[in-house]
Amino acid sequence: ADQAIQNTRLIMMTTMEIAGQTKLFKRIGFSAYIVKPVRCTHLIESLKLAVTGRFFETLNQRPETDRKVSDLKKRDFRILLAEDDLTNQEVAVGILKNLGFLNVDVVDNGKKAVHAAFKESYDLILMDIQMPEMDGLTATQEIRKAGLSKTKIPIVAMTAHAMKGDRDRCMQAGMNAYLTKPVNPEYLVEILNQWLVQESAQFRPKSDGLQEDNGVEPPAADGKGKADTGIFDRDLLLERLMGDRQLAARVVSGFLEDMPKQIDNLKDNILKKDSPASAKQAHKIKGAFGNVGSRPLKELAFEMEKASKADDAGKQKEILRKLEEKYLQLAEAMKAMII
Repeated sequence: ADQAIQNTRLIMMTTMEIAGQTKLFKRIGFSAYIVKPVRCTHLIESLKLAVTGRFFETLNQRPETDRKVSDLKKRDFRILLAEDDLTNQEVAVGILKNLGFLNVDVVDNGKKAVHAAFKESYDLILMDIQMPEMDGLTATQEIRKAGLSKTKIPIVAMTAHAMKGDRDRCMQAGMNAYLTKPVNPEYLVEILNQWLVQESAQFRPKSDGLQEDNGVEPPAADGKGKADTGIFDRDLLLERLMGDRQLAARVVSGFLEDMPKQIDNLKDNILKKDSPASAKQAHKIKGAFGNVGSRPLKELAFEMEKASKADDAGKQKEILRKLEEKYLQLAEAMKAMII
């Protein structure tokens, strides 16, 4: 508002990467932003971009992303994925391999993640928040207590819904960055560049991403978003898997084999009137539905999660009936993809 200083260039310094910051900082008036702890190469690049005014002009140029993917493939990084859902595992590993990351280890709970981090040398950990035996926040705290600092091993939070307060809890636990599931490959590339390819990293996402997810699918990689195309959005699944049809067929096949068991587990929890367990199970299958491109079932699972947290038995049974019906429709729609 002060004309004497209104043209001064501003660079935001923040403690944590989260998809959605670029648009916010641009609107406020920042020329760039940098995540602490500040690396020398990032600071120099940030100053160059702010001084030349090129930062926001290059945010949405796809060739920049293609170059980043090429850079990532040149390095032999080792990644640990901590995720308890089989479909989410398949999708995340598939995306990483398509980006050139072939050394990916997978564990299905927080305790195993802590053990793996102590035993092996990883360049980055992708950490689901809600997992059995030990959640992602506790696992991260244990890893940090052991002396594996943010600079030694970056930990990226992954969650099916970015609820209010999640960012602060992740930061306090010792995490470096934040991704909302289902994982968008372009956002993932930004995070990987930020925390792995230090010498060529662009250290701030060019895509807008999500700040808080309310059950709606994230925008497409081109930033234009996608309309809901029914019970199963095949194009969205292929886009998320970078056009890899063989991977999509494997993901769908694994999903159709695993999901009936997950729905049965949810039904058992409801019959036992174990609402906390029902909420956790609903959260788990919500991420799987989102990953395979079924927005209606993702939203139903989200409603089940909320009903379970409210301990509303009547609502739980009503949603379960709808979920079982819709799943049969989804399975039928997906079968053509694996024939």
